[in-house]
Amino acid sequence: MAPAITIHGVPSATRDELGARAARTGRSFQVYLLAELVELAVRPDPSDVIARARAFGARS
Repeated sequence: MAPAITIHGVPSATRDELGARAARTGRSFQVYLLAELVELAVRPDPSDVIARARAFGARS
């Protein structure tokens, strides 16, 4: 079984917006959030991209 994630203190407006986005895509809230988290994890972090570019520039 995959680990569970709990996020406390999510503003109601944020929860409502994410719920609406899930509904517009025809997915449950949980399935929508899981897909968003997976997408977030596969994208490189902007600070990592900048650090790599700087390191590459320093070698050139």
